[in-house]
Amino acid sequence: MPYNYLFAIILGVLPSVIWLAFYLRKDIHPEPRKWLFLIFLAGMAIAPFVVAIEWQVIGFFNFLNSNSPVFFNSFAKNLAIVFIGIAAVEEFSKYLVVRFAMKKNPVFDEPADAMIYMIVSALGFAAVENIIVMHSFAPLLLFNLSQPLSTLAIRFIGATFLHTLSSAIIGFYYALSLTRMTSHSRTHRKYLMVQGFIIATLLHGAFNYFIIVLKEPLAIYFSIPLLIVAIYVMKEFKILQRISLKRFNN
Repeated sequence: MPYNYLFAIILGVLPSVIWLAFYLRKDIHPEPRKWLFLIFLAGMAIAPFVVAIEWQVIGFFNFLNSNSPVFFNSFAKNLAIVFIGIAAVEEFSKYLVVRFAMKKNPVFDEPADAMIYMIVSALGFAAVENIIVMHSFAPLLLFNLSQPLSTLAIRFIGATFLHTLSSAIIGFYYALSLTRMTSHSRTHRKYLMVQGFIIATLLHGAFNYFIIVLKEPLAIYFSIPLLIVAIYVMKEFKILQRISLKRFNN
């Protein structure tokens, strides 16, 4: 493999590694490195399948727009693509990684673990996105790093950060639903999960709409909202750390 492409992979993974180190420092009871690594790899592995699903869903919305432009105009199409075709598909896929890997897993033994593993899954997925972006700069990487690094920095505080926040929100509601398995009905627990998915999808979709559809600068419109969400996520994490382990059951 040419060195520039290997360098692209290293650069692409770097933002995820930095964010991973940050979040893991917040975990009072560190998770086994083996499982962190496996969930990270699983988050990376689902990326091609997620892209394939996204193309199918986006193609369907384009079909509706071309065949029923009055009923399903361009505005409706763009909303459907960014909120459903991209955001909802990605959020649900990242959740499935944790759901299947951690269900009845003995290492998944405290509420805060739900947020940690959701974040790790998201960072694996985001790493693939960043690798793809860095590969587009591969011919330049050994000669001019200014543009690739500036792009990577924007993705570090933008798309990669967003993936961690939206997945952490789902992780919070997932943990709440698990802590209430004996005290609340199945309907209530499903309501919590739906609530988490809606909030995460709205956040992710709004980000996509500004960046993809409106093509607006991230720093102007989303830096402060993302920081507010980050504070909310940290508050959620502390709430989970205070929940008694006796109430937790997955």
